[in-house]
Amino acid sequence: MITAVTGVAGLLIVALVLGMVAGMSRHGTLPPNGTIGLRTRATRASDAAWYAGHRAAARWLKLAVWIALLCAALVMATAILLPTTSEAGDLPVFVVLLASYALLVAGVVVAVRAANRAARRAHGADLDTR
Repeated sequence: MITAVTGVAGLLIVALVLGMVAGMSRHGTLPPNGTIGLRTRATRASDAAWYAGHRAAARWLKLAVWIALLCAALVMATAILLPTTSEAGDLPVFVVLLASYALLVAGVVVAVRAANRAARRAHGADLDTR
């Protein structure tokens, strides 16, 4: 059960951080910075690239939040419904937790790719106007 609780705590923390970044990205209130956000070469190319990239990634980040929340519920359900006193122990919980984090990483990768595409377009347009 400790595996489930710590894994779910991690998923919830990630969901909270991604939710904040998604909301700020959608509203354009996440300024270019060196601490939080999708800090890739493309998104850091200019302020226009930063904002465009984050706007494009916002919906995917929101989806990643939902993935994290649903996976957290699935991990807890697995821990509650499958007894850990069996020979398998925490293995079912660990497998679900591992799959959950893999799915979450895949969601963030999709968001970063969307951000990079939009940032490159915006930075290119920004260069055209100079």
